Amino acid sequence: QGVYIEATMTREATMQGNTLRIVAALVLVSSASAFIAPMRLSPSLSSTSASACISPARRGVQLRMSGKVEQVTAEQFELALQTEELPMIVDFFTTWCGPCKLIAPQLEKIAGEYEGKVKVIKIDTDVEADLASSLQVYAMPTLVFIKDGKIQQRSEGAMLAPKIKDLTEHIFFDGAPPTWEWMGKVPDKGVNAC
Repeated sequence: QGVYIEATMTREATMQGNTLRIVAALVLVSSASAFIAPMRLSPSLSSTSASACISPARRGVQLRMSGKVEQVTAEQFELALQTEELPMIVDFFTTWCGPCKLIAPQLEKIAGEYEGKVKVIKIDTDVEADLASSLQVYAMPTLVFIKDGKIQQRSEGAMLAPKIKDLTEHIFFDGAPPTWEWMGKVPDKGVNAC
């Protein structure tokens, strides 16, 4: 009976309703996958059998977006804190996190739009666990907004480029405060990054 009701609702829904339903389902599935640890290969699988599944053209090639968002190490991050004159948006992510994958292209849009005004970088928390822990980053993805070497604000969870832009304008360029609440908001501005 539930399937019949869903089928009837789908037939009667507008194209916009279908799109919203698909997006909501993707967000729910991606959000749920963020809490599942990455799968480990069975010891019985050798590296040669696993690499046989990858096309020769893709072996050793890291897939990237347009390259405007740079992945950095903890050392590079600390150097950027000391030398970078532009405000920074730092994306703390993991490779197995569904919402992290959703926000990646949104950050590429922001990096393109604010090129020369804001530097956007990303840090893999599985690789740089000590840095993430020292900054109390436990939810993925977490965006940390840094200006003059100090954390101005942070935001937890995936969001679309317009919301990231709202935060960027408000935090770095004295724009109007967002009309929506975000998770991870820092009550006092100017917390030292390290």
